[in-house]
Amino acid sequence: MTNTYTLIKLNGTKEQVPFLMQKGQPYVSKHIAKYEVEDRWTGEVEIFEPVIQCFEEARRLLGKPIGINSGFRSPEYQQHLKELGYKTATNSPHCWGAALDLAIPRGMTYLILMNAFKQAAKNLKLPRPRFGYKEYSYNFLHFDLIFLLFSPYTDKENPCPGSWRAGVEW
Repeated sequence: MTNTYTLIKLNGTKEQVPFLMQKGQPYVSKHIAKYEVEDRWTGEVEIFEPVIQCFEEARRLLGKPIGINSGFRSPEYQQHLKELGYKTATNSPHCWGAALDLAIPRGMTYLILMNAFKQAAKNLKLPRPRFGYKEYSYNFLHFDLIFLLFSPYTDKENPCPGSWRAGVEW
């Protein structure tokens, strides 16, 4: 097991960062365990720093744990999920390390969870995140900040400008 992960900074640069060790387990932040966000095939972790910050702020606002079903996915693992019949995007924000699929905490609705992430982004002075829930039968909440990796936020051209923009919901 490697003791580092790839942290994607707001400007799009990447750096190798050591995992935090808590109770003998690797974490990328205080409340995000490696096993929650690692690629299921390679064990690698790539994660966008504003995603971590927004998650931690939303958790603080809610005052309770938020489970993560999925984080980083290699293109190969993404394709495997598609072949298994899951509704996965061909060009997924998960493959860029900019998305999390969130378990909806017991006693909470997707709207409460989504509003906590909207408020977290606002508190952090980030644009409104993108959310997916309808397409997934409201069973979990997809959250991402993929658009921040592209123009007009960086000098990289956005490959999906129609959908990879602030505030999109599906």
